[in-house]
This record gives sequence, C-alpha cells and structure tokens, in this order.
Amino acid sequence: MKIETIDREQVLEKVREAFTRRKGYASFWDYPDKQVKERGVVRDLIEAIELEEMACRIRHLYSNPDKHAPVDIFGTDVIGNVIAYEVTELVSEEAIRLNRRGIKVCRKWDRDDLIANLNDRLAAKDSQLSRVAFEEQVVVVFTDEPRLSHRWCVPRLSDHSFGPFANFHHAYLLFSYDPGRERYPYIKLNFR
Repeated sequence: MKIETIDREQVLEKVREAFTRRKGYASFWDYPDKQVKERGVVRDLIEAIELEEMACRIRHLYSNPDKHAPVDIFGTDVIGNVIAYEVTELVSEEAIRLNRRGIKVCRKWDRDDLIANLNDRLAAKDSQLSRVAFEEQVVVVFTDEPRLSHRWCVPRLSDHSFGPFANFHHAYLLFSYDPGRERYPYIKLNFR
C-alpha cells in the first residue's frame, strides 16, 4: 500500500481557488470542476424524469473527455443508444457581479425576460450542436435563481413555444431541489 503525504499549503491553495471561483448567487450547483457540475445537473434531471415516469431509461452518464466539444455529457440508454446533453445555466450575470461586491441583490424576472433569456440560450446551443449528430440531443437549462420557481414559471411557459431549432430534440428547464416535493422540479420546454 502506497501512502502519500498531503501538503497542507496545496490543500489550502485549492480551497482558496474554489472559494474565489464561486458565484455567491444562485449557487445550488456551484462546483469548481465544470464537468462534475454538468454531470450532476444532468443526473438530477434524469432522476427527476425517472421519478415522474416511474421508469429507468439512462444507464450510464459520462463527461465528454474533450472539454471544448459542443456536447458536455453523454448518456447511454437501456438499449445502447448514446444521448448527447448540452448544459447551460440561466442566471443573472449582473446579480452575480453585485453579490460578489457585497451588494446583496436578487434579479426580478418577468415573463418576457424569462422567455428571451431561455430563447438566447437555446439558440446558442442549437448553433453549437449543428456539428454533431447522436440518436438524441438534449439541452438542459438549469437555474437556482431565487425568483424563478417551478410554480412561477409553469404558467408563464406553458403556452409558449420556442424555436424553431434544428439540432436538438428536447430541452428542459431544471430547478434546484425542492424539499417540499422531494425532487428536482423541471419543465419540458415546448418547440414550434
């Protein structure tokens, strides 16, 4: 058995680095390793869908080894198909900047802001995914925005259709864990 000593300064440096990189706002999924964070987001969505549908569809999840490729996460379903997941966050960059400076703010959203921001993220992912082709391509938009609850968003998004988009099959808006519901709420977004 090989035992390695841990240099206290190296550990402290890693902790400092993680602390300075945190957002400090809407940070439920904050994690210093982007691939671990994205895999966690997709895992949370899949678990929520499986709880609702009472069926296990995805067997394995793994991060794309090419960090610069347009697909973040791959999943293998029960019959062996590879599903590509592209992950993006819906968060106010301005609120992040202000909170980092010690000014505690919370972004106030309205329906038009929500739809415009979601559409921008979906369009960006659609253009990135034009270079790949898998059995299924899914965009996952995750949010921990304090004023964007599942309950608030459902009536504002239920009659809206996004797109058209050519390069992915489904898109979901995933919310941070809701202890009252004991799951991660999500909305499957409608397309034209």
